[in-house]
Amino acid sequence: MYIEPDLEYIEQYKTKGCIWNSAGDGKCAYTSREELANAYVQMLLNDSIKYNVYNLAATPITQQELANEINKTYSTKLTYKQLSSEEYLEERKAELGNFIGTVVSGIYDGINNGSFNVASDYEKVMNRKHKLVSELIKDFKNK
Repeated sequence: MYIEPDLEYIEQYKTKGCIWNSAGDGKCAYTSREELANAYVQMLLNDSIKYNVYNLAATPITQQELANEINKTYSTKLTYKQLSSEEYLEERKAELGNFIGTVVSGIYDGINNGSFNVASDYEKVMNRKHKLVSELIKDFKNK
């Protein structure tokens, strides 16, 4: 899952003092558009990996771990607040509309259910480890 949408919510997180969603203690293997673009180029250029399927992401983390990493970079004091699936769905639909709100809510339910807790194949593709989530956050802040 891309980390950028979460980081685009920094101001809302600061206003509420927390990251809030229905992910619970589920872990998410985040990535960035830049890390994926680099890997896609390698996959196009390297015939030995071209037609394989890969999970291209960082080490999976919880939402509280995400908050902790954001706190280090942005000097905030965010916590994580878990909402029920129903609460988060209604909150997202109210802000984003029925369709997008349902999609976003479903993503965080998927995190809670373990769908985004995957091992990374990034090193197989890039011959280096995926950037740490802390590095992705710093990269985002510095853009």
